[in-house]
Amino acid sequence: MHNAERSVLVVDDGETNRDLLARRLQKAGYQVVTAASGAEALKLLALERYDVILLDILMPDLNGYQTLEKIKANPLIRDIPVIMVTAVTDIDSVTSCITLGAEDYIVKPLDFGMLQSRIWHCLAKASLRSQNRDPAKSRDGDAPSTVLVVDDIELNRYTIAARLRRAGYNTEIAGGAKEAWSIVHSKSVDLILLDLRMPEIDGYMFLDELKNDVHYKDVPVIILSAEGDSEAIERALNQGASDYIVKPFHAQLLKSRIDACIANARVLKP
Repeated sequence: MHNAERSVLVVDDGETNRDLLARRLQKAGYQVVTAASGAEALKLLALERYDVILLDILMPDLNGYQTLEKIKANPLIRDIPVIMVTAVTDIDSVTSCITLGAEDYIVKPLDFGMLQSRIWHCLAKASLRSQNRDPAKSRDGDAPSTVLVVDDIELNRYTIAARLRRAGYNTEIAGGAKEAWSIVHSKSVDLILLDLRMPEIDGYMFLDELKNDVHYKDVPVIILSAEGDSEAIERALNQGASDYIVKPFHAQLLKSRIDACIANARVLKP
C-alpha cells in the first residue's frame, strides 16, 4: 500500500515541530492532519479515522499520557497504532506509554528515515492483528517465532535471549558472524538481533552479506548496539537493517519492535 493511502494524525502543541513534521510526512506521500492539543486530537478522532497517530507527551491541559489513555479506552479507536514522539527520555515514561498501549516510543530530535520505518512497521503489525495473526508466533501459528541473537559478549547474548524467551519467542544465540551464518543456514529464523562491534566480521559486514544473499535477504534485522550516532544508524538502515535500537534497551519496547519488524516482513512476503 502506498503512503498516499495512509493517513497520519500528528499531535503536538509546538507549532514549529508540528508543522515541520507534517510537511515532511506530506512530502513522503502521507495524508496528514495536525492537532495542537490532546483535546483537539480526540475531537478529530471522533469525526474521522486515521491509520496512525504520532503523539507528543508534554502538552498543556491534556498531556500525551492522558490522551493515550483515552484513545485506548475507546473501543472504536483503540486499535489505531500510536507512536509517542517526545523529548522525554526517562525509562518510566517509556514503560508508562507501552503499558498504556503505545506501539512505539521515539525520542526527539527525530531521524525521519527511522520514523518512516517505524510507521510502516506499526501499520504492518496492525494489519496482522486485524487478521488475528500474532507476529510472536511462526507463520503457521503453531510455534513461537525464532529470534537469533548475535553478540560477541556472552553475558549480553544470554541475557537478551533469556528476556526474549520470557516474552514468548524461541531463541538461537551466536557469538559472531560465522556462528550466526551456520545457524541461518541450518534453521528457520524469523528475525536477527545484531550487534555491530564484533571481532573479525563486524555487524555491518554480516548485514551486507545477508542482504546480498537471495535466500536470506528478506530476514528482518534489528541492530542492537551501543553506537548511537546518526552516522551508524544511517549506515545500517542503508544496508538494509529493519530497525536500530541503542543499548541499553527497554524490554517492552524491544518486544514491540521485534513484533513490528516480523509483521512487516510477513505483510511484504506473506
